[in-house]
Amino acid sequence: IATATNDADGNIAYPTIEYTLADVGTHTYTVKETSTNGNGITVDTTEYTVVVTVSDAGHGTLDVMADVDHTALNFTNTYEATGEIVLEGTKTLVGRELGAGEFEFELIDEAGEVAATATNDADGEITFTKLTYDTADIGKTYIYTAKEIAGNLPGVTYDAAPITVKVAIADNGDGTLKVTKTVDSADIAFTNTY
Repeated sequence: IATATNDADGNIAYPTIEYTLADVGTHTYTVKETSTNGNGITVDTTEYTVVVTVSDAGHGTLDVMADVDHTALNFTNTYEATGEIVLEGTKTLVGRELGAGEFEFELIDEAGEVAATATNDADGEITFTKLTYDTADIGKTYIYTAKEIAGNLPGVTYDAAPITVKVAIADNGDGTLKVTKTVDSADIAFTNTY
């Protein structure tokens, strides 16, 4: 019998229901949100039952009483957004042919924990394991250190220079996050010599 939408502050202005003498008695209503889930929003499925009693006041007016507080018909929705990034880089070996999986790499977070790992392929491509983010990360910038794990291959001098990678998280407003990386050098690149 009526619809309403929220304003920018979350207030819902339910329309006034008019009654006449013919409406004397009880009326039962269900109040529910009709929005659908999507774009990161999970809709509140609460349904309120409101019983309104209309009686004749006897002097040209009606007494209209609801069995619940009409200002307490509240709905709470939740918003969740997720995003991910796969950091990539390159491995160069000067002096001999590069073998797949010969070198290992780590991405260290600000707490000193390993956030992602990688090895090289035969073409020197490095692909770190996926980093994932959620709503709690919105507005944050994470600083990681990419580094090569020194091994013991004969004749190989390892690249000991760490590379700083920053990952900024922003909300797209549709349940997805914009995950942007910046690197303190041209790219995530390591060069070894044989």
